[in-house]
Amino acid sequence: MPQLPWSHLFSHPVGQEHLRFLNIAKQSATLYFEFLMQCVVCRWNSVKTSLQARYTSNLLLDLRKGHMGKIQHRVLYQEAADRIRELIELGKLAPGEKISEKTLCEKFGISRTPLREALKVLKSEGLIEIPPNRGARVTLLTTKDVENTYDVMAALEGLSGETACKYINDAEVAHIRELHLKMVEHFHRSELKEYFRANQKIHECIMLASKNDVLMEMYNNLSQRIKQIRYSAQMTDEYWHKAVNDHENMIKALEDRDGERLGNILRSHLGHHKLESADLKGMIAE
Repeated sequence: MPQLPWSHLFSHPVGQEHLRFLNIAKQSATLYFEFLMQCVVCRWNSVKTSLQARYTSNLLLDLRKGHMGKIQHRVLYQEAADRIRELIELGKLAPGEKISEKTLCEKFGISRTPLREALKVLKSEGLIEIPPNRGARVTLLTTKDVENTYDVMAALEGLSGETACKYINDAEVAHIRELHLKMVEHFHRSELKEYFRANQKIHECIMLASKNDVLMEMYNNLSQRIKQIRYSAQMTDEYWHKAVNDHENMIKALEDRDGERLGNILRSHLGHHKLESADLKGMIAE
């Protein structure tokens, strides 16, 4: 039997039926493949959402437990900046000290790229300096720098006190009063570290009660620069008694909702902060 050309085959009714079947099969295969791909995408989105939720939960748990191990996730430079900022505040990186990129990379388990991004953030906050071709170092403020910073912060705290009295509620006042009582207990026990912690929270709560985000941002940026100095363990007994008395007057003005009086107390409290060179030796430059 002679073989027919392909054109004759598909011109035959049976051949045309086969061609239609092949086209249908091709279309079915395409649709089935698209269906499978959609299933894969949907499954991946579900898995991704689950992983993100699990990571967030684990991160919060680690923070509550105070874990300071190697950085695993998050935007690395942001967490690295938080870690370095904490080292500076705790005095583990002293003013003027050179920052070893190699040491911090090994400590945090990250590469130099996110670490250098973190250092840029801290430079913008005034916490570190990055001189050309000399590497990063913790900022060593001069006496004039500290005095000027205190002047501006005194103005900001005074404004926060005036504004807070307009918006603060009874529950917030009660909370600040409770913090004050704890601070006084630490004072009587000569527990400086705990005293400073309660002291700082009181000022932050008054600032928060002002309901002024711009004011809070400016204050926090400046506060970071001198936190180690402001809440240092060097304090004379005379100044310590005066500081506690100032805080008692702050609470009374706050309870009376006397914004003008509270603002004046806060400005005076911060503006007359003693900066004795013996107390700040090694922390500031002349």
